[in-house]
Amino acid sequence: MPVPFFLIAKDLTILASSPEAQAIFPNAPSFLELIDAESYNKALRFLHPSAGKIKLELPLHTRTGSLPEPFDLHVAWNEQSQGHIVCLAKDPRINQLMGMMINLRKRLAETDFSLLAKKEELENTLIRMEESVVENDKLAVLGKMAAGIAHEIRNPLTIIRGFVQLLHPHLVELGKADYTEVVLTEIDRANQIIAEFLDSSRPSEPMRHDVTLKSLLEDVHLLCQSEALLKGCELELVTPDVDRLISADPKQLKQVFLNIIKNAMEAIAESRNTGKGVIAIRLAYEDNLAVIEIRDNGKGMSEQTLRKLFDPFFTTKATGTGLGLAVCKRIIINHSGTLDAESTEGVGTLFRIALPTHA
Repeated sequence: MPVPFFLIAKDLTILASSPEAQAIFPNAPSFLELIDAESYNKALRFLHPSAGKIKLELPLHTRTGSLPEPFDLHVAWNEQSQGHIVCLAKDPRINQLMGMMINLRKRLAETDFSLLAKKEELENTLIRMEESVVENDKLAVLGKMAAGIAHEIRNPLTIIRGFVQLLHPHLVELGKADYTEVVLTEIDRANQIIAEFLDSSRPSEPMRHDVTLKSLLEDVHLLCQSEALLKGCELELVTPDVDRLISADPKQLKQVFLNIIKNAMEAIAESRNTGKGVIAIRLAYEDNLAVIEIRDNGKGMSEQTLRKLFDPFFTTKATGTGLGLAVCKRIIINHSGTLDAESTEGVGTLFRIALPTHA
């Protein structure tokens, strides 16, 4: 037969084919393999003995084309449930149109995938922005509360201090001047605690200038080294050979690092692990970000604790205020960065800080 011809079984296995068919189509054990994947369902629905004698159009893979080409298939089945298929090529212009449609379909699929990725990215950005707004609102309320509390406590302390100073000459005459000094010292200490509380609850805007995180972390490492040794902790610092500049307030960043390291020491002290406590500080650069990781092998935290970790006034310590990490979060946000934590009970905790570097 001078046209492409196939003899197929009921399961679409190719039993025989004409030389023309062999010249046009690639070798395949099943006729289904010659059909474009998107037309499988159509082929399975009509290429069956129960369909009888039919004519249908299907895209078939050829030896020469990278894309499937449309063919008119004339199909008839004999009494042995064998299918006779004659394949006639369609007009070349239809081939071109089909190629254009396939390319368009692929481009649409790629566009859909890209749009889905962008949608997911925008949703994640929105979530982060909402979380940031919530954190800022909480800390704004905290700042107002702290200011009110400080005002209510400072006023009576000022009055008491004034009366103690008035009594001082009389106490000197009685030989009790030391009492005055003790009271004044304790009042001044109370005022200092209130001042620190105010500073903690409403961190000021960062006084930015160019700093290198490597030198900053080396200073922190040196400051904490002796305390770590006293508490039986090993303090490790890993930094890259090449450093970058960031625009930051070094005092505020030191406050963040020291707070996290102090918490790590306490977590190690409360851990039941028999091995040596280790606090590992690592600085790395990823694209335009400086990433600082502080990892400990302390007692770790539960998922419930981790969810509330940065909430103002939330604490697991008997004498804690619950302000330290909330303030750390605020400081990092004010530096256009992020602060996150991961933890596993009985294993340890990882704090991850990301800060923008100079482009």
